[in-house]
Amino acid sequence: MKSKFNKISKQLLINVLILICLLFIVEGIFRVKNYLPYQSIPPEVTVSPSGGFYDKDSLLGYKHKPGKFDIKLKKNFSFSSSHDTLGLRITQYEKDSLIRPEIWIMGCSFTHGWSVNDQETFPWIIQSKLKKHKIVNWGTSGYGTIHFYLQLKKALEKSIQPEVVVLNHANFHFDRNVFSYFRRRLVSSSNHLGDLNQPFGIIDSDGELIINQSKVIYNPWPLARKLAFIFYLQKKIEYFRDQSKNDQQVTTLLLKKIVKICKQKNIQLLITNIWGDKTYIKEFSSTYQIPFVDIAVDLNKKEFTNRPFDSHPSRIAHQEYAKKLLDFFTSRFLKSTP
Repeated sequence: MKSKFNKISKQLLINVLILICLLFIVEGIFRVKNYLPYQSIPPEVTVSPSGGFYDKDSLLGYKHKPGKFDIKLKKNFSFSSSHDTLGLRITQYEKDSLIRPEIWIMGCSFTHGWSVNDQETFPWIIQSKLKKHKIVNWGTSGYGTIHFYLQLKKALEKSIQPEVVVLNHANFHFDRNVFSYFRRRLVSSSNHLGDLNQPFGIIDSDGELIINQSKVIYNPWPLARKLAFIFYLQKKIEYFRDQSKNDQQVTTLLLKKIVKICKQKNIQLLITNIWGDKTYIKEFSSTYQIPFVDIAVDLNKKEFTNRPFDSHPSRIAHQEYAKKLLDFFTSRFLKSTP
């Protein structure tokens, strides 16, 4: 009996040792291929004055703070960003009380102008050319179509109605509209606001869009912080789960809501493609007879980003965005010319 127990124990020990060796081999292969365990690494950003760049917002999750900020990225690359009392980036230094037709430009960090100075953003450049209009830069870092819809709906309840709304689309907004695991991982690692929510869209059993709020929490699996292959498996499973969230369908329903609002309010809507493959957004614009213009530039070209300091569009890219939009505005879109 004792001999049999010793034999089983010995075999169990051998199996455990084999398993450990296999785990080491698998982990070694993943490390050689440059896979890493989960790491929550906040971006290398210093903001002056201290206290951060964002405030919490019960509807949108967060928004830019009012004020002027000096921002330093890695290797001492810096830029300045000024926001008005609503937290929107300014498009001119002079304050004026003139009532002019407004053009609202909605988008993410590409529109806000992360990594370029105020006067280098394309909404600023457009404002300098279209003197008879007031340009409002609604762009906010990390926003997607769901934020644009919520911003627009709320603003129209309180503000002067614009003549034109420009919606700058990028395909990476799909993730943001459903708050995918990938997006959740990024936001949680850079969150300095404490307990934070993010809006996301789901489609109910009747095919209707429901907008909910989710806590910004990302939970790595046990050992994912230590073992690269465990984190790899977690990301793969999360990727397949994200496929069931129907991000393109959610985005389409959000865009349809924006189209409906603009038609009800008699606001001209212009949709652009500001990054990547334009197929989806061009087809949507054509289907719903919305004017469309592709303003994207090739961000693989050195002059169009601030690499190696930052991968966002450079001032030269913003000049291209402004030129393409101005050409469209002045040739066939605006009711009044500069």
